[in-house]
Amino acid sequence: MNLNMKKMKLYLDLCVFNRPFDYQGQERIALETGAFIYLLEQIEKENYILICSEALVYENNQNPDSLRRERVSTYFELAKDFIKLEESDFNRARFLNEIGFPDMMVS
Repeated sequence: MNLNMKKMKLYLDLCVFNRPFDYQGQERIALETGAFIYLLEQIEKENYILICSEALVYENNQNPDSLRRERVSTYFELAKDFIKLEESDFNRARFLNEIGFPDMMVS
């Protein structure tokens, strides 16, 4: 990698972290799993920077499958940046809830 280039920051949705645990018999699922594994390798080589957030941690903690939940949380440990939730995030969630979006983490 060119040292003068800025490293790409990646914020992945929780479904991406969970993809390796899905049934791999469908070609699309297997391809997406392969892409995720490739990204993990690049993150471990520090070619990309992984970003995690309180929202991802919260969502992962809702998973009733403890083995999957624990494995996904190990991926979060690769993150170099962590986004904390702020009051404005909760206000936005309340607003979205009021206009009909489903409730996930409104306090």
